[in-house]
Amino acid sequence: MMMLLWLALFLTCCFFKIDATVLDEKNASRRLQSIWTYTDVQYGTEDPSLQLMNIALPEEEPYGVLMFHHSAGSTYNSVSIQMVNAANDSGYALVSWEGTGKGRPNLPLAWSYAQTCFDFIRSSADEYGWDPNNIIVTGRSLGSMTSWKLAHSQHPAIVGIYMYNALPQRAWQAPDLFYPPDDVVSPSPQTYMVFGPGPECSDSHNPTNAYPVRDKYTELGEEDKLTFIEGMWDDPNLREGDGKEGQWINDYETFHYLPDLVARIEGGPSPTTISTPLPTPAIPTPVIPTDTGGYPYEPFTDGANCLFIGHSFFVPIARIFDTFAKQSAESSNLFPQHGFKTEFSGGQSGTPGQLWLDDGHRTSINAKLSSGSIELFGMTSFDGDDSDLQAEMDAHLETGVYPSADEFIPDYTQWIDLALSYNTDTAIFLGWHWTTNNNLFSAANFTAVNEFLCNYFYTSVVLELRQLYPDTQVLYICYGPVASKMRQMYEDNNLPDITNMIGTAPTSLFTDDLGHAGDMLKDMMGIIWLQIIYDPPPFLLQTYTNRITPWNKNNVRDITTEVLAFNEGYNLKELAPPTNAPTTMQPSQQPTITMSSSPSMVPSYTPTVTAPFSGGICFPSESLVQVLRTEKRGQKITTIPMEQLQIDDFVLTATKESSSYERVYSFGHYNPNLPKVEYIQFLPSGLEISANHYLYRMKKESGKFVPAREIEVGDDLIVDARREKVTKVQYVHRRGALAPLTSSGTIVVNGVLASTYAALDESSILPSWIQNQFHEWSHFVTIILRCHSWITSSEEQHTADGLSIATDRLRSATIWYFRQSSMVQSILAIW
Repeated sequence: MMMLLWLALFLTCCFFKIDATVLDEKNASRRLQSIWTYTDVQYGTEDPSLQLMNIALPEEEPYGVLMFHHSAGSTYNSVSIQMVNAANDSGYALVSWEGTGKGRPNLPLAWSYAQTCFDFIRSSADEYGWDPNNIIVTGRSLGSMTSWKLAHSQHPAIVGIYMYNALPQRAWQAPDLFYPPDDVVSPSPQTYMVFGPGPECSDSHNPTNAYPVRDKYTELGEEDKLTFIEGMWDDPNLREGDGKEGQWINDYETFHYLPDLVARIEGGPSPTTISTPLPTPAIPTPVIPTDTGGYPYEPFTDGANCLFIGHSFFVPIARIFDTFAKQSAESSNLFPQHGFKTEFSGGQSGTPGQLWLDDGHRTSINAKLSSGSIELFGMTSFDGDDSDLQAEMDAHLETGVYPSADEFIPDYTQWIDLALSYNTDTAIFLGWHWTTNNNLFSAANFTAVNEFLCNYFYTSVVLELRQLYPDTQVLYICYGPVASKMRQMYEDNNLPDITNMIGTAPTSLFTDDLGHAGDMLKDMMGIIWLQIIYDPPPFLLQTYTNRITPWNKNNVRDITTEVLAFNEGYNLKELAPPTNAPTTMQPSQQPTITMSSSPSMVPSYTPTVTAPFSGGICFPSESLVQVLRTEKRGQKITTIPMEQLQIDDFVLTATKESSSYERVYSFGHYNPNLPKVEYIQFLPSGLEISANHYLYRMKKESGKFVPAREIEVGDDLIVDARREKVTKVQYVHRRGALAPLTSSGTIVVNGVLASTYAALDESSILPSWIQNQFHEWSHFVTIILRCHSWITSSEEQHTADGLSIATDRLRSATIWYFRQSSMVQSILAIW
């Protein structure tokens, strides 16, 4: 230890003069819960210290707003990650606002603050990207009281109400001031009142308190608008332990029923009210007529300026398609003509016929088409009557004839005519999704229903439109079979990335009982769209399989190959009649697609550039990091490629227990355009890192930083604050070599906890005790670099190869010292 202290002091004296007063000024850690996108946003001016809110935005637009107020004794910071996930997974931003503080509330003042906050939210739509006309008002206990009058104000932007432990005893103590039933009016938005205790519980939040409200809904004839749920604390599927003292074990805690409310708002049935499974349909053998006419299939190999209109089973897939297309443009210079616009409306209101009837949506879509630049106009399927589905399938099984869809043809022709009036070369794209409430079917019958509906839409709508518009290309993709295939794989225990059929998006097939897609399902559908619409070169699918998507590569290959084969007969090839669409997915009929995750597919060449200090080559330029930046409205958390990271940015760092945002004080290596650098890639996280760089590996209950080259399949890394098992390790070659340094010596890259240090090429000269604790030793020695950064601020010099000059000096001094004899080292230590 004395030797280390001397070394640090010696090197400091050799290279830098330390101004200790600067350290106190800049050494404060910037910590913030990573669940928020913005914090401490001021929504009003009457009381700036109180009128604050935090914002958590979902990753995909468009999204509504969930306006939440906390319970007594809490603040606007009292929100769990589970609540944020519930909102974001349901397509809503979570806004947690402050209207009372921790003290006893002034209700009239809180009601006025609620209105102020609501007005601010609606006026800030452009800034935060949300839909100002899609707001759900929600509150917990006291929060239900502060939000109650706003929730029942009949403002058209308020589409739903969600209250947990609403209207406790204290809400009924001053009826002259506040009597909740008086505020309930008709028509009411969809409302969920959900309670932890049951009616026999002595807790002050007993649901019987709110029975007068329930009675008022019935009196007004609005009982179908109210879902009243009691006894969440006693449900073993939601809680462990007794009553109020128990612990939530479900995904969304008190927001457990929020996805049900959103489903009702979007026009679908509430999954909690469905108890009787649908009839099990027979599996039909479809008869597909030959398409002998129409415009030949011409994929947009250079990309196209696209407009997609539809609902939540269509537009989110379009957004994944857009993401993949843009990634291809950036990484491989493909699809230079790609452009992207959408128009979204939830549930049945997103079908072509309903979008036409809505003045606002029709005007918006017309404005986008009127530019004359739309080359591909995409629409989703109509929403038919499923009550006759069994009879229709039985009839088809007997006669081979599909039901008529003539009543829906005008829903499409009016849009097609409008599009062609602005651009006669516009192509039309139609997509059929997957059936809803699939949990009511067995996997086999879910597959049968999806395939029946795919072929029904193709026969009754697509072929009809091709006859009506012979000079216009009408593309068709049935992407619903992706859900069928993955559902069957899940039930066969052959989908390792998916741990739940219904749950949170990253690890579940569906996010709710209605059947909204989880992340993997959307990714697979996005690949199908990209392949059929743009027909990219085979290497691109291989790239998505091996690099872009984080999912099991064999699964990706199997799913995309079979679903592409299923769609093979739907689009004309060079005016020749297509093969009939297969009745079941048969891999033997798959198109020629080269995709592999085997080691033989990884290029065997070696890097053409060798840096003088290979430990400095740490991460490629496209690695993802999370930064905290201060903007006009507050602090915002953003994910960016590492090549956009700058000195003085605050980047996410972590330990096993906690996370924080810390200043990037230096780049040990900075060469964002260095070509063909070799990295190790770890799946499923997708982290790419140099072999000598240190990662945090968990063994049983303890962990240690070790070189990346020592990580093996089956080892656990810390990914997104939890343990994740490595399923594959392979070498890849990427552009760029970046090594940001932080004050804690850690950084989170692609969600993975990593060190900012990498082993020296000359590590063998170090004593074994240093080699065994290299990360900790490196962090001690680099105090010199941290001190230097405070003095020189953001000014930093690098060599032609991108190596920090200060880092190179420290490395050289370290190597020189340890190459001396023990006697010389001792003399220097004494000296």
